[in-house]
Amino acid sequence: MNVTTSAAGLAGMTKELMRVWDETTVSWRDAKADEFSQTYLLPIAESVESLAVAAEKLDRVIRQIRVDCE
Repeated sequence: MNVTTSAAGLAGMTKELMRVWDETTVSWRDAKADEFSQTYLLPIAESVESLAVAAEKLDRVIRQIRVDCE
């Protein structure tokens, strides 16, 4: 398993989390729901996006190292 595969798996799980959250907000629509979203869910989504970019860069470096070492 490479770094980008792991990052893609995490992105998929985050997408599922957000889908379930959207379902939850149908019945939970108050200030605490907004606070929860802003405090926890949005930072998770942003971090996963950043991770995906970093994982792609790291994967390129690892592939180049393998090529250089062969």
